Amino acid sequence: MIYPLLFGIGLAILSSLLVVQVVKKTTELQNPVDSQQLKLINTETKFKTIFDQAAIGIALVTPTDGRFLQVNKKLCDILGYKESELLNLSFQNITLPNHPNGVRADVKYFNNGSVKEYRVQKNICTKRGTQSGVILWKHLCGMIMVNQPTTL
Repeated sequence: MIYPLLFGIGLAILSSLLVVQVVKKTTELQNPVDSQQLKLINTETKFKTIFDQAAIGIALVTPTDGRFLQVNKKLCDILGYKESELLNLSFQNITLPNHPNGVRADVKYFNNGSVKEYRVQKNICTKRGTQSGVILWKHLCGMIMVNQPTTL
């Protein structure tokens, strides 16, 4: 009768030691994750600050069809659109259709990988009704950004 009692006590002690080790290991593994998360938050905050407060118009666009994914306030001011309006448009919508450096050509070069960065001057239309639909001659720079796998 004493053996089952000793066995139960021994099992309880071993179980508590195992729980302590699991909690300790979880904490050890969580520290690098927390550190990486903090670095990521800091990097995202810096990017957002630079993007939002830039003295030039900046946009993130899809490489396939030139849809605006994100635009900064300066670009909205230059083009006379609200952010929500630009996010419903593509770069093709604001570029003159008969422009010699067409948007479709730019997209083609990016998609086939023949260029990683380019600079071009284009005629861009501001929003109709603001600045009387003025056509602006703008110098544009573009580059493709590929998501790189990260390691912890």
